[in-house]
Amino acid sequence: MENYPKTIRNLTNLQQRIITSVILIPALCVVVYIGGALFLVVATVVLALGAWEFNHLYLHNPANRTSTIFMVAMVVIMCLCRYFFGFYWSWRLFSLCFMLSMVYSVSSFERGNDAAAIGFATLVTGVVYLGWLGSYLIALRQLDQGLVWVVFTLFITFSADIGAFCFGRLFGRHHMFTRVSPKKTWEGYFGGIVFAVGIAFLGHRLVPAVSQLMTRNITLLFATAVSVICPFGDFGESMLKRSFAVKDSSNLIPGHGGILDRLDSILFSMPIAFWFYEIVNSRISQP
Repeated sequence: MENYPKTIRNLTNLQQRIITSVILIPALCVVVYIGGALFLVVATVVLALGAWEFNHLYLHNPANRTSTIFMVAMVVIMCLCRYFFGFYWSWRLFSLCFMLSMVYSVSSFERGNDAAAIGFATLVTGVVYLGWLGSYLIALRQLDQGLVWVVFTLFITFSADIGAFCFGRLFGRHHMFTRVSPKKTWEGYFGGIVFAVGIAFLGHRLVPAVSQLMTRNITLLFATAVSVICPFGDFGESMLKRSFAVKDSSNLIPGHGGILDRLDSILFSMPIAFWFYEIVNSRISQP
């Protein structure tokens, strides 16, 4: 919070959340709608900041020392490669990133970093997490009807979050993972699934653009897959933060924490959406 202007620091957390949402949500809607190079730039910057946060989480333990610049650079390159060259070259680039990470880590060990092996694991994990998974967002927006795919996927992801929150507050009794996320309950988890599937059903019935993407049954299956799997993106990010005893991944977004705090579920939902696109369009050749 010390990095924020004094007027922002003096606001309550709820006030900060509301003001930030009022500013960012319309701006992000415009970026998603326009797509193209603007979407690439914004998505790449967001994922690069996420990589910076990820590495700094690990740096809370000095034994995890590695290069933030190197990780961020590889994530940026992965995003650009996915946009300009697709998956064919992305696989090759990822193999190169893996090898370069090993070269860097060997050099780091030679310079006296006895925990260079841990740094190597951190580098590779960061590239997979933010670079490989994150760039599915870019790949999805480039597809036929990519705008609808991205918006519908985000809508289902957020619906699952909202449903889980509401059902958890109303009916939550049985906790899922008390160490990872003490407030999350099984009632909330299954309530989020039911709510997201219900929203998907209404979306398919009422929005022609959605019904053109998938059949009703595939739409419901898609919503089920997203709402079942994506909460574990949230749990995973919570596990990272609790492992290093921090509340938020950073304070970049007033009232909301960091980039990773907002991306955790989206990093899981976008690959699922891309795979469903391949299924409904019979294009299973991509990884």
